[in-house]
Amino acid sequence: MSFIKLQTLFLAVLVFQQVKVYAVDSTENSDSYINVNDDIRYEERDDTFDVLNELVYDSYDTLADSPTAAPPAATTQPPIVTTTEAPKDVPTIQSANCKPEENRMSIMWTPYGQNIKNFVIERSTSFEPDVWSVLTERTEHFVDAELSPGAKQSFRVIEIYEDGSSSHPSKPTEICTAKAGIPKTNPTDVKIQSGDTESLIVSWKPMPQLEHYGPGFFYTVSWQKDSGEVYQKVITDWKQNVYVIENLTYEEWNVKVTAGNKLGVSTGNYETLSGLPGEGRPRAPSQFIVTGLEDLDNKDEALVTFKWNELPLKHFNGEPKGYIIKYWTDDVLSAKFESVEYGITEKQISLSFATHYKATIQAKNTKYHGTASRIISFETPEGRPEKVESFKATSIGSSAMRCRWTKPRITNGKLIGYAINYYEVNAAEPQSMTIEDDCATEANLIDLKPNTAYKFHISARTLAGEGKDYVIKQSTNKPKKPDTPTFSYEFLDKTDTKNGNVRITWIPKNCCVHGSKFYVKYHVKNNAIWKATSHSYEQSIEIDLGASAESYEVSIVEVDDEYETESDAVTISRSNPNAATGSVVDPPKPNSPLYIVTLYLVAMWWCSS
Repeated sequence: MSFIKLQTLFLAVLVFQQVKVYAVDSTENSDSYINVNDDIRYEERDDTFDVLNELVYDSYDTLADSPTAAPPAATTQPPIVTTTEAPKDVPTIQSANCKPEENRMSIMWTPYGQNIKNFVIERSTSFEPDVWSVLTERTEHFVDAELSPGAKQSFRVIEIYEDGSSSHPSKPTEICTAKAGIPKTNPTDVKIQSGDTESLIVSWKPMPQLEHYGPGFFYTVSWQKDSGEVYQKVITDWKQNVYVIENLTYEEWNVKVTAGNKLGVSTGNYETLSGLPGEGRPRAPSQFIVTGLEDLDNKDEALVTFKWNELPLKHFNGEPKGYIIKYWTDDVLSAKFESVEYGITEKQISLSFATHYKATIQAKNTKYHGTASRIISFETPEGRPEKVESFKATSIGSSAMRCRWTKPRITNGKLIGYAINYYEVNAAEPQSMTIEDDCATEANLIDLKPNTAYKFHISARTLAGEGKDYVIKQSTNKPKKPDTPTFSYEFLDKTDTKNGNVRITWIPKNCCVHGSKFYVKYHVKNNAIWKATSHSYEQSIEIDLGASAESYEVSIVEVDDEYETESDAVTISRSNPNAATGSVVDPPKPNSPLYIVTLYLVAMWWCSS
């Protein structure tokens, strides 16, 4: 087993031990928790008039239990009985005449003390039997007390003396049950405020039970738009003081809170309040389209127009803030956004040419962006390309120029070629060259004037037209006699020994003077008759040496204006398979890097042999 395999096994064992220890620790240290925050629900029993609590008043001698109260819980100790001596200085109730149909009770009493200023009549109800409240004051020894409809009530009298002191209360009257009636009042302190989302919060002060006037008491929360349908919510819990109206459109709503019982709805006054609900999410605009795609020919930018129908104000579900157009290409995460003010229903946006897009629109208010519309898909047409990235022109001899460029970074469609225009700096009429190859990155311009300044314009082309020009200025050279040229050769068919087609390639060197063009000379070896090709501004010329196995001598001639320079002749033979390719170049010079490397390789070979 190799050392690397041993290392891997050792690491796997360590990881397994760590996982095992972690699993044990996790089990041992696990704790159980009891959720002490569980919700506790309470049931409240609403006091109704179906179950009536009798008011029972004990004597002043003993403290008695109510006959309707539950029996006391069993105890191991004897109950403690408290006795209180009845006070003597109290008025005495002589008569208490209950008149339920009239909702009145006539009470007469006999005073106890002297120098009495007046009498205070207090009332207690079945709703709060231990609470006494002042009903009225009298100087006479009687009162015709008004009863609260639907309530069980009892009364007592207290003497108030001239010196400001008072007597103990009299013994309470017997209970008088008033006839039920319709409430005369409605909730007060009614307020409304905007909720979180599409809601209104309505609050009020609960009405005391004395104002219920009978069984089956309820509140009614009503809301409606102007002259619209009325919506209602009935609330039977008299203690409730708030209600949330939900799912409202963002419009002015009128709200009121009234009271009622089984006998009818309150006849009292009520207040109607108006308010706007909390903002919600807007709906999506309709009829979202894109136009202008057919009008982009020969334009420098793809300007398209998005259009949509105005969203009704109520569908904004809040204060309208306008729209957001979202558009993207392949990746929705790289989407772009355009904001549009409320009240505008179209937007012109500049997009890329020859690109597939998707787009949606959504409304927005001060709080939310709404639901997006349906997605529309479209493709922008081709446009004219941007400038080429780079452009250079190099003089070849005195009458030609080699142009090289880099294709545009943004093509705005599929390139179909290039256009080059050139002219003398001081001339008005340009010459042009059209290149149909979209992959081309260089071209030769010929028949230029020697020693002359030119301007060169190049532009890429799509079906939409020519793009932006890249302009440079360059001068041709003065005519000079070229240095000795070099060339390479290659048989075009390396398998057929009877095919004599050969490509001759001129190899310009940076260090030398070159002509603007060249031609090839060749003949059968030992034959005095030479053949010559026509002049070429390109770098290669093809010649046919025939199917014979004879040897040929080949040379090239560089031409610049009236100057010509011929290379050394090279012998080429199809019968020699090693001569399928070859070249004629200058031998390496001493001290040149090539020369030193050659010597080193030869020395290494010799030492190893």
